[in-house]
Amino acid sequence: MQAGRLSAWALLHTSAAADLFSSLIDISLGPFNRDQVILAVSLVIISRGDSHFRHSKRQDKMAAEAIGIIAACGQFVEQSVKIIHFSKQIHDRFQDAPAEIDAWRQQIQALGKLVAAIEASPALQVEDLKPTVEQAKAVGDELLRIFETIDFGKDDGFGHKSWRVIGGFLKEDEIGDLFREVERLKSLLGDQIAVININQGHDKFARVESLIQGLSRSFRPGTDEDQCLQDLFITDPLSDRDGIITAKGRRTPGTCEWIPRTEEYQTWSTAQSGLLWISGPPGKGKTFISIFLTHLLQSSKPDSTVIWFFCDNKVASRNKAVNILRGLIIQLIFKHNQLTSRITPIWKIQGTNLFQENSFETLWRIFEDMLVALKDHQVCCVLDALDECDEPSLSSLLFKIQTLFEPSEKSAQVHNLKLIVTSREQPECLPFTLSRFPHITLGLLEHDIQLYISDQVSHLAKVKGIEGLPLCQYIEYAFRKRAGGTFLWVSFMAHDLERKTVGEIEHALTQLPNNLPEVYERILSKIHPESKTAVANMLTWLLFASRPLTVVELCDAVQIKPTLYLTKEQICLDYIQSCGHLLQVSTGRSPNGVDYRVNRLSPLIPVSTKMAELNSKESGASLYISFVHQSAKDFLRNHSSGLAAMNGPMDSKKTHADITSRLLSLLAMNRPFRPLFEAAKDLPLLPYAVFNWNYHMREMGVDFVSVLDEHKDFFRKSSEARDRWWAWYHFEYPGQDPPRDVPLLHMACITGLYHLLEYALLKRNTLLGLLRAREVNRVWGHDQETPLHLMVKQGQDKMVHLLLKYGADVSIKNIRGKTALDGAAFLGPHSVFLLLTSSRTSREIIEADAKSSTSHRRRGTLLHTAARGGHQDICRELVEKWHYDIETKDQDGFTPLLVAVRCQHLSLASFLVKQLGAKTTPRIKILESAFYLRERSRINEALESLSSNLDVDINAADEDGNTLFHRSYSPAFIMLEECIQVGLDFSKRNREGETVLHRNFWLSATHERLRLVLKESHLDINTRDNQGRTPLHSLVAIAAHPDQAPWSLDLSNLVVLLDFGANRCLADAQGRTPSELAAEYLRQGPDEIDMEEGIDASCEIDEMPCTMSMIIEILSRYATAPVDVWVADHSSEDMGNGDQPATT
Repeated sequence: MQAGRLSAWALLHTSAAADLFSSLIDISLGPFNRDQVILAVSLVIISRGDSHFRHSKRQDKMAAEAIGIIAACGQFVEQSVKIIHFSKQIHDRFQDAPAEIDAWRQQIQALGKLVAAIEASPALQVEDLKPTVEQAKAVGDELLRIFETIDFGKDDGFGHKSWRVIGGFLKEDEIGDLFREVERLKSLLGDQIAVININQGHDKFARVESLIQGLSRSFRPGTDEDQCLQDLFITDPLSDRDGIITAKGRRTPGTCEWIPRTEEYQTWSTAQSGLLWISGPPGKGKTFISIFLTHLLQSSKPDSTVIWFFCDNKVASRNKAVNILRGLIIQLIFKHNQLTSRITPIWKIQGTNLFQENSFETLWRIFEDMLVALKDHQVCCVLDALDECDEPSLSSLLFKIQTLFEPSEKSAQVHNLKLIVTSREQPECLPFTLSRFPHITLGLLEHDIQLYISDQVSHLAKVKGIEGLPLCQYIEYAFRKRAGGTFLWVSFMAHDLERKTVGEIEHALTQLPNNLPEVYERILSKIHPESKTAVANMLTWLLFASRPLTVVELCDAVQIKPTLYLTKEQICLDYIQSCGHLLQVSTGRSPNGVDYRVNRLSPLIPVSTKMAELNSKESGASLYISFVHQSAKDFLRNHSSGLAAMNGPMDSKKTHADITSRLLSLLAMNRPFRPLFEAAKDLPLLPYAVFNWNYHMREMGVDFVSVLDEHKDFFRKSSEARDRWWAWYHFEYPGQDPPRDVPLLHMACITGLYHLLEYALLKRNTLLGLLRAREVNRVWGHDQETPLHLMVKQGQDKMVHLLLKYGADVSIKNIRGKTALDGAAFLGPHSVFLLLTSSRTSREIIEADAKSSTSHRRRGTLLHTAARGGHQDICRELVEKWHYDIETKDQDGFTPLLVAVRCQHLSLASFLVKQLGAKTTPRIKILESAFYLRERSRINEALESLSSNLDVDINAADEDGNTLFHRSYSPAFIMLEECIQVGLDFSKRNREGETVLHRNFWLSATHERLRLVLKESHLDINTRDNQGRTPLHSLVAIAAHPDQAPWSLDLSNLVVLLDFGANRCLADAQGRTPSELAAEYLRQGPDEIDMEEGIDASCEIDEMPCTMSMIIEILSRYATAPVDVWVADHSSEDMGNGDQPATT
């Protein structure tokens, strides 16, 4: 018992490991909380300890080994925390720290996670892993020994700390070797864990492997770019492709290979850009062709960027045009990291609104912008099953695709995109748009179908042991006779025969169905009569639901009751299995485990589930049910022998009404409020109701009134049920209590329910008309917004028009002082802005705003807002129709042109200049605006665009001749190397004859920067201005005014200048050396200096005398040998050899 308790004690007291690596515990051990996991493992160890003493010494030895490895793991976890701390200190404190420091820290974190997994899991606490953990511990000991010998407080005598000064560079090789050993141990330990899990029959191997693969992502710094990508992510196209292969099997060799031999494909392949359309009816293998083509392109075009997207109308993250764009954009960014600069500036302004359905136009502009940026690089794209995209958004996408490839369009000349689309020939918008492009039609596909049949029959013959027998030939003959060129039919029949005996196979071959609809009809006809009603209800829910439903959701939806010996989930699975080829069971879980939004589901991977495994709600919560193929949904919807044969004639609007009513009943249940994930334990369908009731109500169209009558409490003026719904809907914003008393009009706008909004606004009598006039302009929520504010955000012009029709006031401001007109100018689209400008109130606002733009009063206008949003059409209308002054300045002095450049809307900036007459002077302000967002990856393109379109180059100067690098500070400084690449001229002088060395002390703050300036400019370190002053004189002069001195100036600048040969004996035009100038300032004192140079004497400058004394001492006592800028770099500690004064 003692050994068992010791094991538990060892595990329970490794709190550092548990806290640091709790995410791994969650992934590896299922949906328990951390305390439960530790308690469960502890009890197992304790019970094992008891059995040790009762049974054998061998158990005692195993317990001792477990204790030993737990102890070693705990020690290494503590080591890793210390090593990570030291690594962070090095990174944060020293600019010259090794570039690999971040990678080193990630390696130790990765190894720490694996060790923590061993510590937390008894199954991994085996002797085989102990040597590796001990080696890790030994490496950790050695790393700590090195780090603890480094004096992090040491400086070079001037208060400057660097990696070189503390001696770290002397140990870099040794540290690097140790971290390489860490990387080796991490890989070794990962392999060992995988072997153990496989041998023990666990399924955690994939999770650990996934964790290893995800380490680099998990520990990336939380930059804007990373957060933007997280918001952009909607689905992983690579996982989607792999999931399809897992579900449907691999392609039969020889099939699909005729496609590249066609003239259409070859023409497409050799062109610089173009579109190829491949179409065919259901079951012809279009998706397999798409998979084949993605692999083919990756292999045959290794220098091209190959991207793809597999549409699926069963999954909301893959059936809308906006999501297609998000999937393509994120692939481009992953393969060309610099493209983050194309989306991050807009995301910084719009946030997650950028990725909503109403942002299609903005996302398309970003996608086009990325293609233009890659104009010298070929991009190949495959869009599969485009017919499964939501039809309204599909039409918009097809229009954009058409304009992208039309020969008359300019865009076709500036991108290098090669696109393949596979689809059916329905809906009609597909052939209407795509038939003008090269087209391959999938007919009988005789060659491919024969290969596929041979492959399937060969597999079946091996399984049944009938290879070479006449029965095998008969199977192949029967398949070829009945297949009709449909791969899906062959797949279904092969699967059915595999489950029959050899004797049954021969008879079954005489009864084969002739086509897919007949396959589905037979499935329904075989369902047991007692189950038909429940199965029909289940199929109805699956057919009309907005996303795949889980087993537990289906149980709740169909209201399945458990029996004496079967759970609801097991009964549901029986119904599902009775549907044969109609349905499939897939596994998947929301990324954070409690996010029930449909568009955030992880990829669904089909699995085979046994009824014995489905014995609880938890086991069914991650099993999703969906249709095997689109043809199954078509059959159930369109055939009289489908659901209609089981359940009577089907009215889709009535079905949506029934589902809406059921979901609203769940929302209206009078229960104490609990968080959604807790309430879902008792009501599994509740999360679906929260986020999808409005979808079903929207599908009802104008027939929604019956639902309103049935659920009056939910739709009355004030409703507790509606408040409860909003609290659940709003749950993803922690720390912010959702506002109560949700107005009906605001809810209609949030949910996009046009007919509900129209119904609520109808003036059925005079009194109600007056009340609704007040409600339509009611402000509500954290931002105190009207319904019009909300609809402008969503960009739905039809609902905006309705609100305006019933008296929505455009002039009402939200809590941030913004009107709906401001929102439309910023967010677009142009159609919504046009609608708002049609009202008299809007016209008055715009006229007053336009007038203020010409009054030379500095204030932000709608023109500035439209420029910030990047909307060319809106800017044109404001200038040409409403006569805005294109040179109007906001409160910060920025014109619309400067705002566009600051927000990286470079094409808009060019438009403002060339089409609307914006002035490009002063050029230096435009140049400085380009650096505002500090987008390093895009600055070269920005500078090129400014130079070619606006005649603004990197050496632009102000009226006094000062360039950006004459200033005390500019965002351009952090992109010094990029500026040099585009022609930065350090030798330019201002009207006072000063170079950048006289004015910019950031450049002389380090040896590396000054070396770079001197090498690039060929300037003499002792160059003089019009007053004969050298950079040393200028440094002394500016140091005499600490209140005006730039933040980058301290006494290290003086030392750096001296190290590079600054002559302290040269005199200026008044005969003063730098030392004499400092002494003169010291004698005068701050008040006299201020009066002499016209500075406000009320500013006390107490530190000036001390600074001047320090300068005099350094100039008189610091000895150094001048550095040759053309030789290898020297460390600062090698440069001075005389007495060095202490610094304060």
